[in-house]
Amino acid sequence: MYSLYSIENITEFISSLLRNKEEESLILEYKASRELDDFSKKQLDKLSVVVSSFANTYGGVLIYGMDTKRRKAHKPSGFETHFSKDKAKQLYMALNTRIFRNIKNLKIHTPVIENHQLLVFEIPESRQAPHIAFDKRYYKRHNYKEVVMEEYDIRMLYNKTNISELEFFGINNTNGIPNLINGNYNSMGFFPRFMIRNASSSVEKFYKLEIALPNNLVDTNYSNFQQYFTRHDGSYAVYSIPGKYPLFQEEIATIIEAKLIVTENNFDEFEDGQVQIKLFFSNGISQNEYRLIETFRYKNIMLKSSDFKKLSE
Repeated sequence: MYSLYSIENITEFISSLLRNKEEESLILEYKASRELDDFSKKQLDKLSVVVSSFANTYGGVLIYGMDTKRRKAHKPSGFETHFSKDKAKQLYMALNTRIFRNIKNLKIHTPVIENHQLLVFEIPESRQAPHIAFDKRYYKRHNYKEVVMEEYDIRMLYNKTNISELEFFGINNTNGIPNLINGNYNSMGFFPRFMIRNASSSVEKFYKLEIALPNNLVDTNYSNFQQYFTRHDGSYAVYSIPGKYPLFQEEIATIIEAKLIVTENNFDEFEDGQVQIKLFFSNGISQNEYRLIETFRYKNIMLKSSDFKKLSE
């Protein structure tokens, strides 16, 4: 399966398809450049059918400008016209006027492979499905092509949109507050705020956030956070924070604020440690990890052990 939501290196991704002679599938399709060479109404209408069918199924990658043999990637043929970022943006807007509802996180890439420019559509499996194409019909992927969806397919997708989906949104307020002695840091305090987001079209009432941090970095006198201490897991302290209020559609909420203190005595744990996040909700679990030294900084500069003054001095 492909990394549909985040192709980190599009050039390497396409090159690997060519090296492996990757065959078309439910989540991968190649098309000749002539099928989208002038952005005519007919071509854009057809594109809305293909893209919406991917989003209504499992998502996928749609590549224009690729020659095939027996449905396998053979060689890039590309476009005669160069596609700038502005041109790709115009295509994105034209496509979204033909698809209802708009497909979030749809990406258009314009890589140059072997001196041929391709158009690559990175289409997520949509949480807002089903999507309607230009002709007011719903389509899905089936046997390498798009077909009109039956009523029961549409009903199933509408039911799917009622399933909640939470995600960890990030850590805010990660800039340190120093305690200085003779120009060196005696200690560095952090007051990170942990945020989550309801990424679905359904209200979520039941959720909790579990945070694991190196035990020696946590200020245990900071009762706002310490009251949620649950257990030790090796050298880590684990905190479990239950949701207090319903999270509405697209709502972003700060769940908790912690306090960390970094000194020379615990710097090794800060340098090597992680903050481990586990978000529980009624439809699943999501997990994230962040390196502490990369996340928590002072004036956007990573801390070094030499910045600190020994407490014994």
